[in-house]
Amino acid sequence: AAAEEDQGNWLPGEMARMYEDAGRYDLAVETLKKAIPNYFAIDFSVLPRSYWEFLFPRPYWPDLKKFATANALDPYMVASLIRQESEFNPNAVSVKNAVGLMQLLPKVGRGVAKQEKLKHFSTQQLFTPAVNLQLGTKYFRSMVDQFGGFEYALAAYNAGDYRVVDWQANGKYRDIQEFVESIPFTETREYVQAIMRNANVY
Repeated sequence: AAAEEDQGNWLPGEMARMYEDAGRYDLAVETLKKAIPNYFAIDFSVLPRSYWEFLFPRPYWPDLKKFATANALDPYMVASLIRQESEFNPNAVSVKNAVGLMQLLPKVGRGVAKQEKLKHFSTQQLFTPAVNLQLGTKYFRSMVDQFGGFEYALAAYNAGDYRVVDWQANGKYRDIQEFVESIPFTETREYVQAIMRNANVY
């Protein structure tokens, strides 16, 4: 009733705060996305800073920053990737069985764990934020090294590296922007664009 009296202005922010307090950053993000569906078109100064912080959260930041830096990655780019993949839900499991914050497939997790010399690794550990971040940032770095650019690496992260190899071979792109515009999968094209845009907001 109080929310209706005040035109509901404070309600989404308070709901988001409750979700964050409970560690459900994904639900906080979803709450504000529903309340302000056109938030990307809004000037920063129009929304309270707390709303932007709920929409673009930074949980697990010490580990995120540590592993991003260890792999020469911008932590805000990694945060943007996680926001797109799992919205910071460490228990997320996709329809393709990708797991945790950075949505790693179990076989990828096992392969990178071997490189990182993690003893007694099990797929269950991908639900642990620190482990997921350690392996996910290492894996993403390998994509950046393989393709030589973040946009290519993001496309590979979403659609598979073999597809990006094909796309690069089949097109003579003037610049990375033209490559992104030319990605034949709408989902992958929008995924790359969203993460680059998220990184700017972060």
